[in-house]
Amino acid sequence: MIKPGARRVETDTQGVIKLACRQAGSNAVPSDYQRVIDSIEEMITSGALKPGDRLPSIAQLAVDYNTSRTTVTNALAILRARGIVRGHQGKATFVAEASGTD
Repeated sequence: MIKPGARRVETDTQGVIKLACRQAGSNAVPSDYQRVIDSIEEMITSGALKPGDRLPSIAQLAVDYNTSRTTVTNALAILRARGIVRGHQGKATFVAEASGTD
């Protein structure tokens, strides 16, 4: 039994991390994941990262964001599910090509 206000990490059918929390709602994303996601998305939006650019390793991102490699791995999984980056565990991660381009 989960206590009121308790959190539980779940994965959906694509393996994307979700945080189940009665207070925040079932689609809440933990703040550390969101911080990594927001930063990478901002670098892409600003042009600092372009389609096809290779992201730093998970270990380097963990150091850069002062967080765990697990948090970075899960943040990248969310970005992959959103189509923002591409790659697979154990391989490099790249910024995905912009959709809708010819």
